[in-house]
Amino acid sequence: MTQRETTTVAVVGAGLMGCGIASTFAAAGFEVLLHDSAPDFKHRAERSCADIFAERVAAGQWTQTQADTALARIRMVDMVADLAGAAFVVEAIFEALDAKRALYTRLEPACPNPL
Repeated sequence: MTQRETTTVAVVGAGLMGCGIASTFAAAGFEVLLHDSAPDFKHRAERSCADIFAERVAAGQWTQTQADTALARIRMVDMVADLAGAAFVVEAIFEALDAKRALYTRLEPACPNPL
């Protein structure tokens, strides 16, 4: 899969791992939809993603403009149904088989044709 084939990806789970994955995709130029079931995930995830890019700026790897551009590619979404436009979905929720099964049951109708 190349970036030309897929411009929007989704990450489900906005913890440390999910934010790291979302930031990596955004840094590579992809639009990212980030979802978590926790009610306060938006503020926490925005801060975590911003911190990841701030570290790159502080290390001299990126300019602030590059960091701001990558961060702007990450959009927080409230519902699994909002992931419908993604061509690729990464699951990054906590390690509980029942929770993962429940998530995939909700993802299947929302994203019927993922890559």
